Amino acid sequence: MTVEQRKKEFRNFLLNNKRRTENTANAYVSGVNTVSGHYGEDVFSINDLGELEKIWSDYGPGGKYKSVGDQNSGSTRSGLRDWIEFQKSTFQDKSNSYFVELTDGAIRNGYIVVRDHNGFFPPEYIANEEGISESQFTLCWPDGEERRTCVLSKFGRIKARFNLRFADYTAPVTLRITKDPERKDRFHISKQSPKASTVSMDDKNMKDDEKLGYGQPLNQILYGPPGTGKTYSTTHLSVSLADPNWFEELQNQDLDEAQERDLIKARYEKLCSDGRIALTTFHQSFSYEDFVEGIRAKTSKETKTLEYKVEDGVFKRMCERAVKAVSTHQDIGLSESPDIWKISIGRTNEKEMRDKYIEAGEARIGWNDTGDLSLEWDDRTHEQQEYWDKDLSSRNRTAISAFSHEMKVGDVLLCLKNAETVQAIGVVESDYYFDEAEYNKGYAHTRKVNWLLKNIELNILPLNNDTRMVQQTVYPLNRINWNSLVAELEKQQIELPVSLNPEVSPSTAQNYVLIIDEINRGNISRIFGELITLLEPDKRKDGSDARSVILPYSKEPFDVPSNLYVVGTMNTADKSLVQLDLALRRRFEFAELMPEPTLLSGISVHGVDIGKLLDLLNQRIEVLLDRDHMLGHAYFWSLKGVDSEDEKEMLLADIFAKRVIPLLQEYFFADWERIGWVLNDPGKAPDAQFIQTEAVGQPLSHLFTNAIADEVIDRRYRINQQAFTNPDSYKGIFNVAGE
Repeated sequence: MTVEQRKKEFRNFLLNNKRRTENTANAYVSGVNTVSGHYGEDVFSINDLGELEKIWSDYGPGGKYKSVGDQNSGSTRSGLRDWIEFQKSTFQDKSNSYFVELTDGAIRNGYIVVRDHNGFFPPEYIANEEGISESQFTLCWPDGEERRTCVLSKFGRIKARFNLRFADYTAPVTLRITKDPERKDRFHISKQSPKASTVSMDDKNMKDDEKLGYGQPLNQILYGPPGTGKTYSTTHLSVSLADPNWFEELQNQDLDEAQERDLIKARYEKLCSDGRIALTTFHQSFSYEDFVEGIRAKTSKETKTLEYKVEDGVFKRMCERAVKAVSTHQDIGLSESPDIWKISIGRTNEKEMRDKYIEAGEARIGWNDTGDLSLEWDDRTHEQQEYWDKDLSSRNRTAISAFSHEMKVGDVLLCLKNAETVQAIGVVESDYYFDEAEYNKGYAHTRKVNWLLKNIELNILPLNNDTRMVQQTVYPLNRINWNSLVAELEKQQIELPVSLNPEVSPSTAQNYVLIIDEINRGNISRIFGELITLLEPDKRKDGSDARSVILPYSKEPFDVPSNLYVVGTMNTADKSLVQLDLALRRRFEFAELMPEPTLLSGISVHGVDIGKLLDLLNQRIEVLLDRDHMLGHAYFWSLKGVDSEDEKEMLLADIFAKRVIPLLQEYFFADWERIGWVLNDPGKAPDAQFIQTEAVGQPLSHLFTNAIADEVIDRRYRINQQAFTNPDSYKGIFNVAGE
């Protein structure tokens, strides 16, 4: 088949199978041609899937030739992706084989994900919701290893796991599964190797932070001078990290720049409201207690006493959300950061009553004579007030208040069998209410609870610092969090319901993004503390060298999940990259965002090309100062799309008066002579100079004695307000001697 025939078939595939528009199909074909021109070989003529995967790793997101793949608003990358998909579908049709791409997550977990096998595996090998299949097939590796297994439809993967075999793999890896020509229940599996000539040392050392196959580092910092679009780029980047599937679909649509920007902004706001993206800003007083956790004093609404509680910081909250996203399949009603409560329902010997309430999906406590605690104090009877004030101990009042007012929907209850054993675990489903029907025959203070685990025997000592529970009916277990609880259940081999099963395929794990604005303004050692090591991809949860620490306040074990991205921004005018904390620099990748004058091409004010104007100013700044203090193109962005000449002239005057001149003052520490050099004021007529030195006040002889006046050089400078509306002030920036 000729290359032209391949292109024609690919275009038909795009139009008919992928439902692309005519324009998109043409753009994708053109995109593959673009890659071919840079690669040095016609990609349409390449049949080897290994080589095609290598090309994708180079030109796709995070690849070394990413800039080529990003051309034409990402159509080049998208075209290459669809071409590889087309080739795989063609191969599967011809060879009766199925190809699997292993991501880093799949390799770490030993998974073979086959979610889109489209009937490749017969139905008798597909397990039901309980993981049971009608029959099993044999998976045969080239070295003789054979495993009887099936396909778990719930998780979209083969049930057998291959952690040891995959230990030496580095993503991206392609596996080929082929049906045995003689036996229906046998499938042969092998690893596809790229051509040796296309594999570099960089590919062999790809990092753990190529997450979910999208190749983005887990920790990265966007840095550059002010006004280079770091905020916009962060919005763009965080959406692509948090929701890569949505972002990729967006790239496939025929949208102009403004439409795409509006959609990304709306998606960003939605992901923020959903808790998938969070933004914090570092500053000089920002601390570990703000970032990770700290002790805060609060006054109890019920007891009016001062209480000290450990409160989570933004980083810990995001870590817990990310872990929850991986470990929880079904919505079981958990809040984002649930508190864990100990509760005793009835006395130790009242098992029958306890079991009755648990089976009814309830948690109840006694002291019915208090009446309904949802009522205001003045609405309670005199007897109820007397009972509360005189008959109840302070410990009992604290327990009842905790149950009725402090406990929240979404918190977790551990119902005790005795001082060392948990009988049931549940999630609070309702606010407090008083059940008058139970007033004379049971416990009336009530909450609805989704009891996830019943009749278990969980030893609480390992979770509670080897300490037995005290007799108080209800109190918070500040030493325990949700993740440590689930981990201990697994450790004690207590079977988890499906809703708690932490097994999840990498493709269904939600990503989370924490944006740290002005990351270079904070005291990194003080803010991150011991957690700086846990940011490393291989030190994260499920990493190749996973680590955890015990937090100083809560005494909880803590690790950083692999589906949390940390994106920082830094303004190099505040602090250059070389001044940044070395521990932070080792753990982050850096993307430089410099001024792009070409983005302003075509904008002309007073007959001056604004793009060339910005470029010339930045060249002078770089010579006189450094490249960290350039002027960003975003300062001039308001001129884009303005048709009225008068409006453009007013905007340019405003930009220079309120942005450019003040920035130059800051950059050069009010060295007005050098500021004038940047603006080429010495080469202009006095009335066109932005910075004037002549006739700015009384002569020196009127201010000092003659002896002093003769010694002093008059360095008084003034900003010439008329220059901002003078066309020659801008044209003169170009008129250096010799031009």
